[in-house]
Amino acid sequence: MPAMGLHSPPIALGPLAVHPYGCAQEDAAGCVVAESPPQYCPRHPERSAFYQLFETHFDSYVRAYEERFEPRSGPLRPVVVRSVDDFLSCGRLQGGFARIRCTKCHKEHLLAFSGRTRNFCSSCQAKRSVLFAEKLTAEILAPVPHRHWTFSIPRVLRGLFERERSLLGLLSQTTYASILKTFQALLGREDIRPGCVFSLQTFGAYGANFNPHCHGLVTDGAFSADGQFLPLLISSLRWTLPP
Repeated sequence: MPAMGLHSPPIALGPLAVHPYGCAQEDAAGCVVAESPPQYCPRHPERSAFYQLFETHFDSYVRAYEERFEPRSGPLRPVVVRSVDDFLSCGRLQGGFARIRCTKCHKEHLLAFSGRTRNFCSSCQAKRSVLFAEKLTAEILAPVPHRHWTFSIPRVLRGLFERERSLLGLLSQTTYASILKTFQALLGREDIRPGCVFSLQTFGAYGANFNPHCHGLVTDGAFSADGQFLPLLISSLRWTLPP
C-alpha cells in the first residue's frame, strides 16, 4: 500500500478569475480600471539555450543511445522522440500557423501553432496548467477545503513500474483505495466517498533513482450518498499506512 503524506493546511477553494490581458487596477477613487491589451509579441523559442541544446545535439544523443544503452536498457521509448520533435516545432512558423486579422484596423499577424507537448515544453505546460486549474475550480472541485497529499511506493517495486508503464494506472487506483479506506475508518462510515484529483509523476532517471509517485488534491473530508460533506479534522495528523 502506498506511503501517504500530508502537506500544507487545507485550501478553501473559490472562483478562479483569469483575465486574458493581465490584472485589473484601481484608480485613486477605488474604481476598477481595465488595462489595455498589450501588443502581440512572438516568444521565439529558438533563441533559448534549452531549445538550441536539443536542436543541436538530440539526433546524436539518439544514435549514442542506440549504440551504448539500448542493449542493456532496451530501446528508447517512442514518446521521447515524439515529445522532442513537438517541442522543436512549438511556437515556430515552420510548424504551422494561423493568420489573425483585425476586422477594424485590418492589421494582421501570424500566430504559430503550439505543439501541445505535455510536461516537456514549458510554454505548453504553463498553458495546460492554467486551463486545467480553471476547469477544476469552475466545473469539478466542490467548494470545500482541500489538501495536498503525496503517495510513494517502496524502492523494491520502482523498477517494475519503470519496465511496465501500464502499471502506473494501477498506482492511481491503489492511491484512491488507500484514501477511501482511511477516510471510512476515521469517520466510521462505509457509505462515504472523498473527492480526489491525482497527478502521476515519474521523477528520476533510470535505475535506482526512478521514483514513480502520485500527487493528489483531496477533499478535507468525504461526501455521503445524499451529498452531505463530513469534514475530517486531521490538521496535525501524520502517518504511514502499514502494508
